[in-house]
Order: sequence, then structure tokens, then C-alpha cells
Amino acid sequence: MTKRESRGQPFHQRGFALAAALLAVVLIGALVAGVFFATTEETAIGSAFRSRQLALGGAESALESVLAGGVTPAVDSIATGETTILVTGNATVRITRLDSLLYWVVAESEFGIDATKSRRRIGIALTIARDSSGVRQVARIPGQAWVELY
Repeated sequence: MTKRESRGQPFHQRGFALAAALLAVVLIGALVAGVFFATTEETAIGSAFRSRQLALGGAESALESVLAGGVTPAVDSIATGETTILVTGNATVRITRLDSLLYWVVAESEFGIDATKSRRRIGIALTIARDSSGVRQVARIPGQAWVELY
């Protein structure tokens, strides 16, 4: 006879270890599932960030290629108010002539597949200026950077 039974209080803790072990297994399983979920979400966020940055790089590169290309016949022949479309790599560039010397250039680039696909659009106002040798060049308007478009 145990001490508790001798006092008239029966000992009712049979099977408690099994219940505690099952509870511990369930809690550990929930923690592992949470870690897997967090890891999956972090991977998706990183992949989306990467494709977003690569799309921005593609759009910037397309704008720079327009700047480096100079005044081409395709650019010079655009009538005021008209738009021409150039495709460079994975980017599309739309050049709109605003007046005789001013252009609005929008570059759009996509990167990624399905869920991680990102698209970035940036625009800049450009002008036609003559360099020191008198050659007409596409130039940025001083003090103005490109803008991100949505």
C-alpha cells in the first residue's frame, strides 16, 4: 500500500507519460512544419526580389542602349506626338517625340517565370544636343534621372 492510498486518496495518474509524450511529438511536429513554411516563404521572397532586380537591370540597360545609340534615323524620323517601339534583348523601348528636340523614352523589361515573374518600367526625358564637334547626340536633361513607372 502506498502513502496516498493509506490516506484514503487513490493514485489516478496512470497513462500520463503516454499523453505527455504524444503532446511533445505534436508540438515538435508543429515546430518543424513552421520551420518548413518559413523557409519556403523566405525562398519565394528571395526569388521574387532577384527577378525584380534583374528586370530593373534589363530596363536600365535598354535605356542606356538608347542613349549610347545616338541619333539614329529611326529616332530622328519620328514625327511629333508619334511613338516608335524598339525591342532590345528582353526589353521593349517606346520612344515618343514630344517636340523637335525632346523625347520621352519608356523601357519595360520582364524577368522570371510564372510566380516569380517581375516587370519593371522606367522612363526618362531625353533631348537632342550637339556635342563639341557639332554631331547631334541623344542626351539626358541635366538634373533629371529616370523615373519608375507603374
